[in-house]
Amino acid sequence: MVSTHDEDDPAVVAAFVAGDADAFARIYERWSPLVYSLALRSLKQIRAAEDVTEHVFTTAWDRRASIDPDQLVVSAWLIRLTHDELAGRADAAGGAVTTAPGGPAGEAAEQDIIERLSVTDGLTHLDAPDRRVLQLALVDHLSHDEIAERTNLPPLAVRAKIHQSLMTLRDQLEVQTGAH
Repeated sequence: MVSTHDEDDPAVVAAFVAGDADAFARIYERWSPLVYSLALRSLKQIRAAEDVTEHVFTTAWDRRASIDPDQLVVSAWLIRLTHDELAGRADAAGGAVTTAPGGPAGEAAEQDIIERLSVTDGLTHLDAPDRRVLQLALVDHLSHDEIAERTNLPPLAVRAKIHQSLMTLRDQLEVQTGAH
């Protein structure tokens, strides 16, 4: 079993970026349940959630060389890739999530609202400074250094706050059984 901090171990991240399959396996083992859970909450279909999980990790492997291992928070990056994949699927389905409730597009809109409410509820369990740091990272897409400047925190403290906040959210959102 992978320990809680293996995904952010600089040696694991550097090995992953360099193309080490064992490091990738460790990251997959640790984070695939969260990716799968987010996809399942959004899509409500096991096979579709499995497909999204597979695509997110394939994308992560393909893009690994373009990331800075010193700035990477694996969980935040994978959540962003998952969000992008889910948004891309919604766009490919016609992006018609604004049509009347009851049809597939209405159900997609309802699922999106439920997912956002779940995340919003999870965020309420974070204290205000942690919530702000996570928002700056995931919503505003700021680097650790940019967040540090805005919050007057050291970059390592920013990284730690992001990591701990994501752990808290993961524990609240993750499907406990059947995750892939």
